[in-house]
Amino acid sequence: MCIFLCLNSCYSKKTSDRDSLFTQIIHTYFSAIIFSIIIYFIINNLSFSDYQIIEYSFILRSWDFPSVNNFLILFIIGMTGVIGFFSIFGAYVIGSPSSIAPYEYSLIIWSIIIGYLAWNDFLSFQGYLGLLLILIASFFTLYREYLLHIKTNTEKPIR
Repeated sequence: MCIFLCLNSCYSKKTSDRDSLFTQIIHTYFSAIIFSIIIYFIINNLSFSDYQIIEYSFILRSWDFPSVNNFLILFIIGMTGVIGFFSIFGAYVIGSPSSIAPYEYSLIIWSIIIGYLAWNDFLSFQGYLGLLLILIASFFTLYREYLLHIKTNTEKPIR
């Protein structure tokens, strides 16, 4: 997941001078749809052991159309995601990915808080270790940019 998030951030910064925010959003969502279809066909053609079937039962179960209330919740989640992507891609237009990434990593903290409150879910030791490595790397990059006096470019107009 982090690899794809990193690739998405780099792609957004590379194309920010020639693509509009709408184009970047469309590319992101179409890519997600295509990769989801590919993963569906890969998972469908795999054979799983009995233990793996129990472990991955949430992926392999049939999908039912949501009720009106659930559909409304999914719609709100989708719209919130679109607004979030617009905000992140807009930030990449005027700033460098290494200065924006620490703010984007607040997703991790929100995920931990919501996971605990909604599902009583806790991180494992490996999860905390990975979180620590991500935070150390992002703060090191932020500190390096501070030492190099890299500033956010606010002269560039936002499309």
